[in-house]
Amino acid sequence: MKGLVSPRPGKTKSEFKSQFLGTPPISLVHHPKRGDIINSFFLMRTLHISDEDYKKVQEVLSKATPVEEEKKTVIYKTDGTVLYESDKKTVKEALVEAVNVGANLVEANLVEANLREANLREANLREANLRGANLWGANLWGANLRGANLMEANLWGANLMEANLWGANLWGANLVEADLENAKFYGKGRAKPLKKEQVKYFLAALGFIVEE
Repeated sequence: MKGLVSPRPGKTKSEFKSQFLGTPPISLVHHPKRGDIINSFFLMRTLHISDEDYKKVQEVLSKATPVEEEKKTVIYKTDGTVLYESDKKTVKEALVEAVNVGANLVEANLVEANLREANLREANLREANLRGANLWGANLWGANLRGANLMEANLWGANLMEANLWGANLWGANLVEADLENAKFYGKGRAKPLKKEQVKYFLAALGFIVEE
């Protein structure tokens, strides 16, 4: 092993111990005659080097064994800002966690999110973008979905009892077998009148087939 030398007289010394598992105690020492490094099996595993060389070794070790940062699941707002961060692996788990801690989820961006059977009881999802989201069998009891975008969302069998759906966009949403007891469906103008020709489309959105 060429190139490793003992520090010259007058230089400060830093000491570190090698941690090679499964190897016998080894110390790299400077041979006084040959000027190279020999392996000594009868000494401690200790190498004396200068402060400058020690820093270089530390840099090499830090690059060789990079520390991986834990990935977080982030729920973003519709404008791209962060609403909630979680150590959970999926958006569904992160959203349920956020609801349980009472996090503010207003204007959450949940486009095409897989929220199948998620417990979102009393979640504040006002003006959230849930377009195309899978909410099959989800518990949305008492949830605030006022002004939310639920276009083409799958709400099959979802519990929407007491949910606030004022001004929500339900165009193309699947509400078959959804529980809508006491859900609020006022239009954007609150008690906005519904035209006669619009009734069949409204009932179809709720899963009803209008017979002539």
